[in-house]
Amino acid sequence: MWDKKGENITYNWLKKLKQVIYEDKREEMLGDPNQVPLKSVQLKCGTTGKIVNTVKFHADFANNLEKAYLEGSTASGYCPKSSGAYNVRKMRGPGINPATAKMSNHSWATAIDFDARKNPYKKGNTSVMQQHPEFIQAFENNGFKWLGDGAGRNSVGDDMHFEINLAEFFPGFAGSAGRSTTKGSAGRSTTKGSAGRLSTKQLSDLKMDQLIKYANSRSQACRNLGYLSAGSTGENATNLQKALIEKGYTIEDPEGEIGESTLASIIKFQIDSGIRTDGCVGPQTAGKLGIKIGQDYNLSKLMTVENFTPSEKTGEVVSGLLKISPDKNVRFVTTPTETRVGGTLAWRNNNPGNLRLKTAWQSYGAIGRAFGFATFETFEDGYRALKTYIDKFGFSSKKHTIASFMRMYAPAQDSNNPSSYAAKIAKSLRASVDDKMSSFKGNEEALEVFAQAIKKVEGTREGKTIKQINTAYFDGASKGNMVA
Repeated sequence: MWDKKGENITYNWLKKLKQVIYEDKREEMLGDPNQVPLKSVQLKCGTTGKIVNTVKFHADFANNLEKAYLEGSTASGYCPKSSGAYNVRKMRGPGINPATAKMSNHSWATAIDFDARKNPYKKGNTSVMQQHPEFIQAFENNGFKWLGDGAGRNSVGDDMHFEINLAEFFPGFAGSAGRSTTKGSAGRSTTKGSAGRLSTKQLSDLKMDQLIKYANSRSQACRNLGYLSAGSTGENATNLQKALIEKGYTIEDPEGEIGESTLASIIKFQIDSGIRTDGCVGPQTAGKLGIKIGQDYNLSKLMTVENFTPSEKTGEVVSGLLKISPDKNVRFVTTPTETRVGGTLAWRNNNPGNLRLKTAWQSYGAIGRAFGFATFETFEDGYRALKTYIDKFGFSSKKHTIASFMRMYAPAQDSNNPSSYAAKIAKSLRASVDDKMSSFKGNEEALEVFAQAIKKVEGTREGKTIKQINTAYFDGASKGNMVA
């Protein structure tokens, strides 16, 4: 299901294989590789001022990469082109067993390779990178590890490879080897002005007012992970405040609202507990407080007719908005068996390909439509429909190339980037964007790869499922609680 190098694999599918080793906490810290928050980074040569190339990197560390490259190229005069950054794949190389290999840090867009031909794996001092210690030092000054000094995989040099030193940014993380960025001349501390997400050491050097400012700047990213920070509301916020009060911290904010007072107490508790002082209540802080974290709203208190505003009913599907606070609504989709709240459209509609199917939804097995897209009874039904669509309009068509098919499937007028989309699909198939779709007709493995690639791009972040509420509740439902 993947090539010999471990390229172009589907992470969620791989996780089901017992052979794949997941012994670290990268997914907990950085999220699902299929949904990494990416940011385009321009690698600018400090000596010429020209953009060498542009790469996708984890948004939290994009500034670290941009700064490291500019400083390194300025100091050394070496302006290498990236040979790859974000790529969901397993580790590879001599001595690595593909069946038991761990996921590469490239899968989380926290690693980058430079000039692979000039800096080949396991070639020691024959590489160009070895000749530019200033370039290496600049990266280590900005929170990276270099794996080219024999501290990498199998204790051999991987001169092209730099990766974020996750141990500097996440407490208790024990990642892959590499030169330390905290001791001596081999790697200076990352505290010298590196931008982006601050390391634990950097945070320890800040004063309270600086910590609060930083926590506020990171609060949205914290909440996006399902954790609690400034701006969080609801029952979980209330439980957090109660736990802090029980431990002797002062809370002056209204109950269930994390404002400046609660945020300050969170940071004080983190300082007193010796844990990362970022004002984000994730698993570590929550565990120390003895509370559970999750959605920042309590659905059990919201399940009344007044809070649900149905806007459309097509087939057996009802969709609309659920009011979770005075100024915030989230989308919901209701089928005959359940209601799905929040999450991505692909998840809510059980539609991993985000197929619209304006008039033909029934012929593809959909039970209705919601927010302009087909809705299926199960995710498996939606995935089968996606494969049917690809086969019917792509593989069985003589007119489409991969590029033209993706322009039809994901048109630019819908805020898509069909060229980038086609390139990702072609890469998954180890093909060219100009290859005819018909060349894959009858190839079940290619169809599976194509569908998985689309599913990955569309994204399937989960929300909340309510089994007690189904379509029947919106057929003449009366005021009051919907659930007995």
